[in-house]
This record gives sequence, structure tokens and C-alpha cells, in this order.
Amino acid sequence: MPKATREDRLHKAWLNNARTLLYQYFRQRAAQLRAVEEVKEVEAPTREVFVSAGLNSAVAFGSLAVEELKKKSYLGIIKERLTTLFGMNYGYFSEEVKELAMSTKPVETGAVFSRAVKAAVDLSPYTLPFGPRAPLKSLQLFDNPKIPRKVDSLANERIKARVALYELYDRAYDPYYLQRTFSVGIFGVEKRLVPTRQAITAVDSLLANKNVDMLRDLPTLDEYELYYYEHLHNRYICVLLPEAWQFENIESWPPKRGCNTSNHYRVSVEWEPNKGRWQYAESQAGAYYAVKFAVSEFLAKQRRRQAAALCIREISPDYAVPVGVWQVREGVREALKKGAVAKADSKQAMLKQLERLIELPLKAYIKKSVILKQRKLTDWLT
Repeated sequence: MPKATREDRLHKAWLNNARTLLYQYFRQRAAQLRAVEEVKEVEAPTREVFVSAGLNSAVAFGSLAVEELKKKSYLGIIKERLTTLFGMNYGYFSEEVKELAMSTKPVETGAVFSRAVKAAVDLSPYTLPFGPRAPLKSLQLFDNPKIPRKVDSLANERIKARVALYELYDRAYDPYYLQRTFSVGIFGVEKRLVPTRQAITAVDSLLANKNVDMLRDLPTLDEYELYYYEHLHNRYICVLLPEAWQFENIESWPPKRGCNTSNHYRVSVEWEPNKGRWQYAESQAGAYYAVKFAVSEFLAKQRRRQAAALCIREISPDYAVPVGVWQVREGVREALKKGAVAKADSKQAMLKQLERLIELPLKAYIKKSVILKQRKLTDWLT
């Protein structure tokens, strides 16, 4: 047997922590989980569809809509994921799956599985928790899906997917709806499936870039503004600076959490200048684009002002199981929605306010930040 590496041991420690978090819950649910293993068909309302990395469709029978998850506690979200029944591997292109994705409301749906449901549990520091699942044999929609006329029209037009997404976003369609429809190949000259994880990032990036194009022509803010929000063991601090648009996102992960296998905090920084960036944000992946979308939407559509944006996400050690990039997007949105918790008329005054809001020492962020190290002539005069 090969000797376990240090990374293997750290991952095992993480997994034990996560299992301890859920141990009591599973004791209470043991009988119900055993009963699930006898299930070979189900009838329930749903519109939650996914596309795997292997480009197979999946349907979730549970309350995984973001508007529902936002109402739950951290443990409540994990429980919901672990008790949601997933129908897997339902082919490459399915009309039923496409109709579910296009529906604005859940559709009463019947599913028959090719074998009994496997009441397994998957826990990983990198992916969402998964509960009971089985391959789908057939899928039947008992209700008519509520598909908006405009969506149906765009789905039948030979236009680029990006153009369709822009038009629907301008009509105030929910970004989560756009992510779902984009993933199952509703739009585009050539219809194609996109794995859900990549589709979420792609839609965030496309819509954020559209917002940035709008806000570059807007006047800048008059002062420094700081925003703060904390939920699901994550702390979000957004600093808007009275300058031309640029964007920086900082994440601090505690030891042995997420992709941080070290024994100390890991601070990652991704930055883009006013003209944008073309390289993928490797160190933060989808979280970077989720934050950029939330901030650019706020500036372009609500404040109608331009600003440089610095966002900091501090992850608590209690965040043992990831619940999805949606919580990053919604955390930043909520921080901005609540309004500025502090304002300042100089960079030095802003830094003093920022130091009160963060957990890590300010110097840990200044050391790696691009925006915080930038100096203007007015900074030397204050």
C-alpha cells in the first residue's frame, strides 16, 4: 500500500470534520435514508436541471432554487442537498429537460429510475455535497411548463447565445434562470450543452462584462464607500473607490479548508485593470466572476456610478462543506443592498475603516493587493 502523503492526511482530517458536523443529522435520518433505497420512481414538482462534466443531463427533486436556499441556515442547506433526490445520466439532449429549464415555475414531473436509488453521500472540500441518486430511465412532465414567449422566441432564432442572454438580462430575467437555460443549450446558432459549473461562470462573466461596458461611461463616486455582510460562515467586505473602474477580489481561506491544504491562512488575489482581463482567474475560479457580476450590476444598474472595486471574502473555519458559488454572489449582493457601513474622504481614512471590518491583519492584504498598493498624487497630500 502506498504511503499516504501530507495532502492525503489533511484531506482526511477535513473529511472527518465534515462528517462530525453531519453525524447527528444522519442518525436522525437513518431510517428514512434506508427507505429511499427502495425507491425506483418518484413524482414531484421541479425545474432544477443540471449538466455533468460528461455532458449528461440530471434532474433534482428537491428545493435547490437559490431563492429557497437563501432562507436556510448553513446546516439546513447541507441537509437539503443531502436529501435531494438526483436523477442522473439522462442523455445528451432531452426535450423534457429543456422544457424544465425554460419553465419559470416548478413543473409536476414523474421520473422512473433504471435501478433502485443509491442512498449514498458524497462530501468533498471541492464540490457540493450530493445525496441519493440513480440513473433516469424516463421522465414525464404532467403539467405544462411556464415558458415566457420571449424565451421561446429566442430559443428558435439563429442568434449567438450571448446576444440572447444580453436581451433577456436587459428585460430583468433572473441570472439563475439564464444560467440554467444556457447550460442545457437553449440558445445559440449551434445548440450545445455546457456543464453547469462552467455555464454559471460563463454567464457571470458575460453579464459582468456587459455591465462594465455600461459603467465605464458613468461619472465616478465622490468618496470611498465600505460595505459589509456576513452569512453562512463567510464575511464579505466591499470597498468602492472614487476612481475609474478596475476590479480586485481577495479571498482568505483558513488552514485545511477548501483548496488550502496548508497549516496557515491562504490569501489569493485576482485583479483586472480598466480594460479587463483575458486569463482565467485560476486561484478563485467561479467565485471571482460571481463577485465581479454582483459589483458591476450594483454600479451600472443601481448606483449609476463608476468606481474601482476591491472585494474581500474571509472564510471561517466553520465553513467545512462548500454550498455553492451562489452564496458568494448573494453575499456580495446583500452587502451592497444593505448600504455603506462607512465612508471616507481619503485613502488613509478608508484603510482605518477597513481594518475594523476584517479579521486578518490589514498588512496581509496590502502585501498582496494591487489596488491597495496603488498611489495617486492626492494620496501623498493627505
